[in-house]
Amino acid sequence: HLPDSKLDMNDTGDANKLRGLFEGIDDSDVPLMIHVGGPRFGLPLDSKGFENLVDMMAEFKDVRVLHTQCAGLTDERRIEVWLSLLRNEPSSGLVRANHFVSTDDCLAAHKDDPLLNKELIVSRLRRWGIDKVLFASGYLDIGNGSQTPEQALETLSSYPFTQEEIDTIVGNDASAWLTGK
Repeated sequence: HLPDSKLDMNDTGDANKLRGLFEGIDDSDVPLMIHVGGPRFGLPLDSKGFENLVDMMAEFKDVRVLHTQCAGLTDERRIEVWLSLLRNEPSSGLVRANHFVSTDDCLAAHKDDPLLNKELIVSRLRRWGIDKVLFASGYLDIGNGSQTPEQALETLSSYPFTQEEIDTIVGNDASAWLTGK
């Protein structure tokens, strides 16, 4: 959880601490689950800090990354930045095949939104690749506490996914993220 780590991606010393973590992950061939945000409130990293993080991910291109909270916590628009980087592998250096996204509490945060906003969220997850979307019930206190898996499934079903997409998301056992196969 990058925000809770209090690492400042603009600080070389802090960035090197994260680099050490990436080296260990890469050497061990274990996947990484990350929530990207600034050290105070989890807000988006500033441009330089985000660039430093992306450069590190590009350097350790074999690390499999799960971007939690739809890659943006309750700000569902942050996924657009990741999508643009993943669509432009040659310039970003990121390997799209190694990046996954989980639903967590981001869908719960927007469950009462107008249909148009829900359609945008679904569109973004489709562009990520439904086969790379992992179902998760979350851990945040969104109003009435974190959702149970049953509640998260109800929330997922309230979005304009096709039944086939819902089945894919719910049935995704994360083996591609966990094992790289």
